[in-house]
Order: sequence, then C-alpha cells, then structure tokens
Amino acid sequence: MAGAAACAVGKARGSVRTRSAQEVWRTGEVRGPCEAPAPRGAPGPGGLPGASGPERRGTVRERSVEERLAEAERAGRCVCARTDAENMAFRRRARAGYVVCPYPRTYARAERWEALGPRERALHVLRALGAAHPAWVYCAYSAATAHGLAVPRALLAPVHICAPVRTRARVSASDVLARHGLAEVERAEAAGVAVTSLAQTVLECLLDASFANGLALADSALRTGRVGRPQLAAYVAEKGRGRHGVRRAREVVRLADARVRSPAESLLRAAVLSAGFLVPTELGRAVADPAAPRRAVWAALLWRLPGRVVAAALAGGADGAPAGSAAAFAAPACSALRASAVMRLSPARLAEPGYVAGVLAAYGIPRAAGPGWRGGAV
Repeated sequence: MAGAAACAVGKARGSVRTRSAQEVWRTGEVRGPCEAPAPRGAPGPGGLPGASGPERRGTVRERSVEERLAEAERAGRCVCARTDAENMAFRRRARAGYVVCPYPRTYARAERWEALGPRERALHVLRALGAAHPAWVYCAYSAATAHGLAVPRALLAPVHICAPVRTRARVSASDVLARHGLAEVERAEAAGVAVTSLAQTVLECLLDASFANGLALADSALRTGRVGRPQLAAYVAEKGRGRHGVRRAREVVRLADARVRSPAESLLRAAVLSAGFLVPTELGRAVADPAAPRRAVWAALLWRLPGRVVAAALAGGADGAPAGSAAAFAAPACSALRASAVMRLSPARLAEPGYVAGVLAAYGIPRAAGPGWRGGAV
C-alpha cells in the first residue's frame, strides 16, 4: 500500500488514468481515484437487483459497507477496506460516484467529502489509517495537521509516519506515504490520532519547510499557547543540532510571534523580511483609514517612520482580524491609531516574485541595514 499512488482502474486498453491521493486532496475532486466512471447500465451502490446465491452474499456485504460508512462518519473518519471483497464493494460505489477514494483502500461518501475543508479531509484520512494501523505514529506535516497548526494545502499529502528504526534515516517517500526514521519519538495524541509531540512536530516541519511556510507554522504553534518561543528555541537548538536545515529553523523560531492572527499575515511578514525591508514596528492592530477616517482597518504590519505611520493590510477579507472585532471596524475609529497611508495587498499574490517588494517600495518603506530577514526580530 505504501508504494501505490492509487488503486488501479484496470489493465485493459482504454482504461482511464487514475488520479493520485495528493490530486484529490488538493483539487477537491470528488470522484474516487480508484475507479473510472461506471458504464451506462452498471449496478449502483445498492447492489445487484434480484440477487440470489453468491449475489445474495454480495447484497449482505453491501449492507455491511453502508453500516461501516455510517459508523466512520459518526467518528469523523474515512473507512479502510479490510478485505479484498469489501474493497470491491467500495469500488463499485466509486464507479457510481457514490464514494471517493482519497487514499488506497480508503473511502468516504462523496457527499460527505464535498462538505469537508482541506484540513478536515486530511484528518478523516489520518483517523482511518490510525484505526487500521494502531502502531503508526504520525509526524511532520501530518502531525502538524492533527495539532491544528498552519499547514499549506500542498503539504497535506502524503501521510507522514515515524519509521520503526532507532537511528536517523533519510525520508523514504512515495506518492501517498512518507516514512521518517527518527532516533527518538516523543509520542502524544491530537485529534484522535497518535502523533509526535508539538515541539518535535514543529522541529521536523521547520527542518523541511521554506522560510515562509515555516514562519506560518511556527507562528501558529506559539498561538496555541501550548509552547513558548524560549522553550521552542531551546528544543530546536538541542534536538536539531547537526541536522540539515537547522540554521533556518532556528532563525524562523527567533522571528516567530504569537500575535500574528492568521497564516496570511505570517506569509506577508515572511515576504517583507525576505525582500530585505525594514522590520515592522508593530503587528496586528486597528488603524484609522486615511481614505475613510470614520472607519478602522486591521493592519497586519505597521511601520512608524519619521513623520508618518504606514500600515499594511490584507485585502479580500483574509486580513486575520481578531474574532468579535466586526463592531469595532464598523464604528467610528476615534480611538484607533491614525495612519498616514494604508497599503492593501492581495493574499493570493504574496508568493508572486517581486509583488510585495514593489508595493512596499511604492509606499516608501526603507530597506533594512542588515541582510533581509536576518536583520532583527519582530
């Protein structure tokens, strides 16, 4: 199972190429990757009409499949097929579009799957696999998802598990499963599955993640209140000593801040620091909008410069404003800090080369004296 990208549709000429588990999670496609669409006249998910003999046994199996799907939905997980016969029953439903197959031999009702967000989809798969493989301990991005940390959609797959080894080893990854050889596993529980501890999870992710994704994840870890920056910094320094990527990981932890309200704000700050601009003076506060002084806007970043105050806000409603603050934004902003200018940036363009640097330069934000994001802590 670990080496398979998805279930095979068939070996005959003209069979439909299947989609990997990563494609299903990322695109939201509800047709299972295990099956091509059923030809006209094929039996639906309810079984064969007029069944008798062996077909009657198949009908009983169909009822068992329905019961397992209902039980799994109540538990917030997918269903793992236990036998080849049960897998075939699920595959008949996949052909009819009644279920999806986000991971080999793992199924969920299409209607249910459509209603889930990316993180909940990943958790449904993790819970199903955890029930089928009780010895598995999730690590890296899978553990981060269970801990509720900021994991980009592109990193929700493959599934990451601790390999049963006593020494560090290189990651062995397939399309759907990545095994991590860890010298020590600090076992914990989150979202109903076995995972590495929060600190170990953050370390393993930071050793692999880019600066921007790592900062978003570290900010979210501090935001949980279950770990502080000094504690996390000490852990990374000790457990990450000599490992590839530890220098970047230590820098990310140094810059991480629990005041950041959303992953989008983290990505914006990472883009500012990476482009070599001055470190913002403040994070996350309401400011009076110069274009509409009676209203306040939520500034993700704020620079107090000689003779002026410049704020950066995220456009499109993804500004990470604190919950329950809508009334403050609709009321007169007499108590809010008055900004000289408010730049509005699109969250969808933060990773676009040169986009953030161009906007900051247009608003006169100076460059940092030091080498970019090594210039100082926010």
